[in-house]
Amino acid sequence: MEITKSIVSNIWGFDLNPLAVSAARTNYLFALGDLVNELKAGFEIPIYLADSVLIPEVGSDKLFYEHQIEIRSSVKKFALPALWLKDDGAVMVRAAPILERNVKNLIEPEIALKGLYKEGLVFKYCEKEVLSFYNELYQLEKEGKNGIWARFLKNSTAPLIAKKEKFDFVIGNPPWIMWQYLSKEYREATQSLWENYGLTRIGQNINVLIRGRRDFSMLFTYVSSDYYLKDGAKLGFLITQEVFKSKGAGEGFRRFQLGEGKYLKVLKAHDLVSIQPFEGATNKTAAIILKKGEKTEYPIPYIVWSKKKSVEKNPKDKILEEFIPLLSKKRFIARPIGSETGTWQTHVERIKISAIEGQNYYKAHAGAYISPYGIFWLNVKNVLSDGNVLVENFTGKVKTKNSED
Repeated sequence: MEITKSIVSNIWGFDLNPLAVSAARTNYLFALGDLVNELKAGFEIPIYLADSVLIPEVGSDKLFYEHQIEIRSSVKKFALPALWLKDDGAVMVRAAPILERNVKNLIEPEIALKGLYKEGLVFKYCEKEVLSFYNELYQLEKEGKNGIWARFLKNSTAPLIAKKEKFDFVIGNPPWIMWQYLSKEYREATQSLWENYGLTRIGQNINVLIRGRRDFSMLFTYVSSDYYLKDGAKLGFLITQEVFKSKGAGEGFRRFQLGEGKYLKVLKAHDLVSIQPFEGATNKTAAIILKKGEKTEYPIPYIVWSKKKSVEKNPKDKILEEFIPLLSKKRFIARPIGSETGTWQTHVERIKISAIEGQNYYKAHAGAYISPYGIFWLNVKNVLSDGNVLVENFTGKVKTKNSED
């Protein structure tokens, strides 16, 4: 029984994709096996549908000077009473089942408010906010649109509890999304986080305009290390290899320091580019393992994985133990060029990087860069008698949605 309690209390997960959450909860049950029988009826699988980046940030300083905190959903924005997010969301955990029961039974707002007073979930100074929030749920229920909104909001605020408890290990595959493909609202909401963590720095320059090459996985790694890792604990993420090799935004990431606060020590990196582990994707996959509270020291072990010559495609029906023998790995070391935040040069240990480091007399250019394609790609419609041509912009297959619209 104690083992089961320990597992459920200590192994948590977050994701913004409802299908991923459902799949993770199912796998959680499978992994528990017969231990499930030791759990009480109605126990909650600690895999939550939540934004694990913004919610802990929302639930910090703002709780001390705002009475309501805005939580977004696909239906509407909810104004959640700030009182319920204090104590790192523990109050919301108590409030959610009471709200859900009252709303389902269509308990009138004024009557429900009295019950919340008895439960210690409302006080005079926040009565207006609690009543307004309950009324939102109540109206949705009357319109047939509610269902599980109280439970949804409890899920949404779960990262606050995780932030308070913190973990010995954090593992995952953060979203790989370039800055320009995030919604305008999300870019604005996370901008202060990028700046506070030093992710907008290049060399000694602070908060320079490097938005174009930022990858959201950079911010996700720093937020997860800050909010969810204990001091001395370890994080392992699948991440794009660009964070090791790219200039610009990559330099801010390779500071490996939470703003001016705690350091992050990179223990090891794995290069999975040639394996292409994600079916149907051609991205540059890598893995990073780091420890919170210590400074990164170079060189870093850098393991390059590749398929053996006899393996043409990644098998879809093999577990890890069966797949590993189909791979080969080479041990390299990685160290930055030029400065501590420079791009990583990877090589075998016996090569001295100083022998090939120095001044480059050639200036690099992007070459024939034709983005946006809809402007520079043309269809020739007709060749005129005077030698001129009639053209039109080629937009059929290259148009992307403008998130600014």
